[in-house]
Amino acid sequence: MHVLSPWTAAALGLLVVLSLLLGLAAWAWRRLTGPMYAPGRLAQRTDLQPAALDSEGPWQVEPGVSLAHQCDGTGPTVLVVHGGPGVPPVRLAPGLAALTDAYRVHTFHQRGCGASTRPYDGATSKSMRTNVQALESVLGVGAQLADLERIRRILGEERIILVGHSYGALLAALYAAELPERVEALVLVAPADLLQFPSPHGGLFDQLRAALPVDQQPAYDAWLAEYLDLPGVFARSTAELEALDAQLVRFYEAATGPLPPDQRPAPDQVGVWHARAQYFSGGMRHDWRPALASVQVRTLVIHGETDLQPVDVAEQYTSAIGGAQLHTIAGAGHSPQSTHAETFHRVVRAFLRAG
Repeated sequence: MHVLSPWTAAALGLLVVLSLLLGLAAWAWRRLTGPMYAPGRLAQRTDLQPAALDSEGPWQVEPGVSLAHQCDGTGPTVLVVHGGPGVPPVRLAPGLAALTDAYRVHTFHQRGCGASTRPYDGATSKSMRTNVQALESVLGVGAQLADLERIRRILGEERIILVGHSYGALLAALYAAELPERVEALVLVAPADLLQFPSPHGGLFDQLRAALPVDQQPAYDAWLAEYLDLPGVFARSTAELEALDAQLVRFYEAATGPLPPDQRPAPDQVGVWHARAQYFSGGMRHDWRPALASVQVRTLVIHGETDLQPVDVAEQYTSAIGGAQLHTIAGAGHSPQSTHAETFHRVVRAFLRAG
């Protein structure tokens, strides 16, 4: 029988210990990044009464948290939920502005971005678990959904029409699943491929890489590895994350062409911690499709024919929501409310009038 030397045995022992530590670290990371948001919790919350009911000034949704907003038009209330995550539009998209002759259209900056309060600005603990929980609790999916309910109460509406774009469409759909009795109608524009994760469609990052020129893909791969380093995110400052996220815009425009001006805020308006909070809310694996079976309101899903996201993503939402309609706008990309305003307005208005 071959006998290991003491040095060899010690080395193997060290490797075993390191392997165990790495395994435990990976297990802990998976546990830490399990979905922190679970559908069905919103109605159970006891903190949904807004801090103030004044609908004219900044919306005071919680003590110390206010949301910048704008209102245009008269008529039934429409609440627009912007995408990103954490990327507020510069101004009302033309397709939505066209609705203001018959609807009172409210737009707002979600907490953590734009001109709204940013309740988180970086790590305050050496504990990663503590930092994740602190971030997700004030900026994650649950916090954003709670704000939608607080806004409804501020506006004094029994039921509201929700129009969500991209990530905002996911939020709007989840809100309608949580509180279906509070939604009059639902319009989901290019809903984000985040209903199920990992995505069976590859997800935005894979779709973006495939659309990039080949000579830009190595730089994109290096950037993506840095961007998705979630364990290391709390070692970064807000300014560092803003610079990192600005590169995503450059890659996106290289793949799809220039963003519409109304959809391109300045880097300091983007909620970089807002975005990371959503990753922790969803975790490494979730499936929120069953929750959408609770949506009992008329729903229109709009897909842009040339969107990086395949139509399968829009169909996933349509299938999950009973009776939902799907409309594809020819030649449009991810923001048809901006680039194909006339068609978008016609389709949305016809849907809302049909109710």
